[in-house]
Amino acid sequence: FVMSAEYIMAEGNENVILCERGIRTFETSMRNTLDLAGVVMLHKMTHLPVIVDPSHACGHAWMVPDLAKAAVAAGADGLMIEVHNNPAKAKCDGAQSLTPDQFDELMQFIGKEVEFFGKNLRVWLVCFFTGGFVDINGIFRFCPFSCEKNNPGALAVTPGLLQE
Repeated sequence: FVMSAEYIMAEGNENVILCERGIRTFETSMRNTLDLAGVVMLHKMTHLPVIVDPSHACGHAWMVPDLAKAAVAAGADGLMIEVHNNPAKAKCDGAQSLTPDQFDELMQFIGKEVEFFGKNLRVWLVCFFTGGFVDINGIFRFCPFSCEKNNPGALAVTPGLLQE
């Protein structure tokens, strides 16, 4: 994981972000187990930002808010959270997607948590499978990629790709 990032940077690409999305364990009640100790260790081992994807880590929307809060407390530099207008009708990952109202409520709390801990979250990635995402300031941004239209894989967005 870290060596892969080092290899990419050695070839000249310094725009690398590490993402904790969960590890495989013998636990069967959720997709993966979120490794928050890994977030802390990666900060010690590297200079790279580390974001956390609580949606993918657990696979259950009801777990996402608590895992996101824990990730911020553990020092995550950002969060990748899946949001859908109607998770029950999502073509992919609906079970792990928050509604826009749930996401808004979570961001209200996270904003206070960030302020309490005196943190500066440098990266906020949010999958919004209706064609864009909502940034930390609550502003909807259009993104030309989405699960609904293209590949049902992960959506990675960097600030340079955003369109107002």
